[in-house]
Amino acid sequence: MQTVLTELSVDISSTNINSKYYNEKFLLFWQIYCRIFREATRKRNDDDVYVVEPVDIDDSGFTLVETEAEEPKVSGKGGAKPQIKEPKGKTISDVIKLIAKLNEEEGISVQCVQEWLKEIGLFFQSLMEDNTLCALLKDANFTEEDKNKKFHDALFSYCRRTLRKRSDVSDVERLVRLIKENEEQLRASFLQQLMHPSLEPDYNFDTTDIDTPPTINDLIAQAEQLFNPTYDASKVKAAMQSKFADTFSSLCGKRYRDLDIVIDAFFTIVNMESIDDLDGINESVPDNINKYFFAKNSSTSLRNIFKGLLLDLEPYLRKICYLEKGTIFGHHDGFVAVVREIRALNNLYYTDEPDLSLFKTFYNTVYAWRNDNAHMAPKLPENELEPAIYMVLCIYLYATMVSITNLKFAGVDFDF
Repeated sequence: MQTVLTELSVDISSTNINSKYYNEKFLLFWQIYCRIFREATRKRNDDDVYVVEPVDIDDSGFTLVETEAEEPKVSGKGGAKPQIKEPKGKTISDVIKLIAKLNEEEGISVQCVQEWLKEIGLFFQSLMEDNTLCALLKDANFTEEDKNKKFHDALFSYCRRTLRKRSDVSDVERLVRLIKENEEQLRASFLQQLMHPSLEPDYNFDTTDIDTPPTINDLIAQAEQLFNPTYDASKVKAAMQSKFADTFSSLCGKRYRDLDIVIDAFFTIVNMESIDDLDGINESVPDNINKYFFAKNSSTSLRNIFKGLLLDLEPYLRKICYLEKGTIFGHHDGFVAVVREIRALNNLYYTDEPDLSLFKTFYNTVYAWRNDNAHMAPKLPENELEPAIYMVLCIYLYATMVSITNLKFAGVDFDF
């Protein structure tokens, strides 16, 4: 799945930078912050305009994509339109040098940056008070194009009718330009708050009353924790217990072991060493589950979590077969061949049992998604992403639940 993420170009294999700075959510946050910081510190030069470069993400990392900037309109007759200068492709080393330079200038500009962040918070507050706009953005009957246009109109209206009249805002025209240039990111952040009002905002917009404003490193740490929270196994297991209790209530504790035992067994299998071709899931599966429950997830990150868990499902099932029977599948063996080795999972396709009807639906849906994602790159609607991740995780747990007894007979050392 390809998606616009950030203006940074990262080739992980060629750098020694800490891996946390490659996290897509951190980079997205950093894009917004660095753009504001750059505008607050650079010398005024109307010809020196930067354009956000979209980036495609694939299995190899982040890759810059060339884009053409729109030419600005110029008043007057017969005048040539000035060319917008696009930044040249930068390596990660160049980017880190830029960040270091901005950090040196932090004492001069941070108050202005925080003032601007406060104004963005006030902008969001004004949108929240527009009941018509909020109702439309929540209404599934409107297309994404319709919603984006309404947000665009609201943003431009706010800048024209409210923000430009604020004499107390430092360099208001540059702030207006920043807001317009970052419309897509601001829309995503606003929708996150609108659709999940119980969640805290990604960061506190108004810090102008703090004697010592947060430093760049403070913001990095805050963003890192929001977008890539520290993994706590007990918290993850408790969250899964709460999330899946109702769905598994007719099976766990009756025909099969209690759900807490199934969840413990699931992580035991994930973390257990088997063969190199399968042990890559030891980190990726827990990491994606942790982000699903505890990170500030945009639609972009939810898509990546969904894809990661979906594609790791087959290696997980292969791992069950290896631990139970020593079976090592070839690279050309497909998903169906693996599922057939786990009889109770394979039987979901044929079952008419009422207690299994929901899991049959989940299995058939996940199977179709798995085939689609193996050969194409379909894009689920945003409102379907969380339910999709839920279904995939249900199949992980179901496969675990029906395999525990055979795995114990095979000598797998579960801690129960």
